[in-house]
Amino acid sequence: MNLRFNITNEEKGYTIGYSKELDGYILCIPIDGTDECNRYYEISLDEYELNETEEFDAFIQTIANEGLESTRFLFSDKEEENDSSQNKLKENYEKKMIEKRPEYQENNRRKIELGTFGLLAILVSIPSTRQIGIGLMVIHTIRTLLHRNEQE
Repeated sequence: MNLRFNITNEEKGYTIGYSKELDGYILCIPIDGTDECNRYYEISLDEYELNETEEFDAFIQTIANEGLESTRFLFSDKEEENDSSQNKLKENYEKKMIEKRPEYQENNRRKIELGTFGLLAILVSIPSTRQIGIGLMVIHTIRTLLHRNEQE
């Protein structure tokens, strides 16, 4: 999530900030304590400004405990946690990010055409250089096999 004026509290495990694409203040809470998947909740400017207070900590804890049942829940990085309207909101957010920031598209969606069969491999959010290398080796192997099949 691209947030402006973001504040990350690593100790308490959340990030808050303003999303221009969603036109509002957002609370990001990691799922299962990892930064790879988050749940996103809508918060107000007044709540954002309460950051680092006991009242805000209690507020965050309440939202985290409510989880998917919270009325503030926007969407999750895990599609299976979203209903159709939440997945649509997530898709619209991603489209806006891609339109506004070509580097978002480059970093998060790598499309590679494979041979004349029109196959498409999409590698999404590859977090490390080692995994990128492995992904590229797999794609190279597939392309080589396709090329051999075309020659036979």
